[in-house]
Amino acid sequence: MFFFHFNILISLIGCKSSTLISINGENITYKDFNSKLKIEKAYDNKYSDTLGIIFSLIQESWREKIANDIGIRITREKIKEESERINRNTKDSQILSRVKDVFSRNQEGYLQRYVKPVLIERLLQNKFFFDTLYQKKPWKRINKAYNKVKKDKEPDTLVRNFFPDNPNLLSYYKQFENEVISEDKNDYFFIKKNKDNIEVYVTPKNDFTKWFRKKVTKYPVKIYNDKLKENMKKRIKDNEFWKSVIL
Repeated sequence: MFFFHFNILISLIGCKSSTLISINGENITYKDFNSKLKIEKAYDNKYSDTLGIIFSLIQESWREKIANDIGIRITREKIKEESERINRNTKDSQILSRVKDVFSRNQEGYLQRYVKPVLIERLLQNKFFFDTLYQKKPWKRINKAYNKVKKDKEPDTLVRNFFPDNPNLLSYYKQFENEVISEDKNDYFFIKKNKDNIEVYVTPKNDFTKWFRKKVTKYPVKIYNDKLKENMKKRIKDNEFWKSVIL
């Protein structure tokens, strides 16, 4: 499978140059592609394909740039801590073991090419979803609704209310304090408890993908090889976003 992807990549670009793509001066190389391909193989991802891996590498590069833009600093200590977190929390130790085997004794390669992208994606999403700087409108909306409900008034229609009847959903909301604004990754909400009944008032948070795509438009993707560019543009011919960022 590895050699299949590798040969397909060569056929896509027509040569074996070291640099595939550049994003704001940062190069994505064959070495990056090979590492990502081996990681995909470790996950036994049967649905990954050569161009898909390249698009994934582009998004990893973007995440690092946007994280830096909004003040997320990635230090060696944080990367090591993330590695320890992954070790503790992994749901499949066999997959993680196969990923580590990809890098053999190259611990630095494992940290930089696997752990660091995982860390950046997690911190970037946490910043977006849990910092009200990026959730101004929904945060304002839930507070306005909260104050109205406290006065027995109807909230804005963008804040919906419901009585959870699904046992799992009911159990989930029961863990939160009564009449206090709470949040999870997707929503702001508050609950009103009345004996065994729970009424939930909820509004969705802003969409990460929309925000992220707007941010990365200042980091267009330069493809050096005409054949690779041609194949990538065939893949994205119906995707307006990707067409706008591929040079």
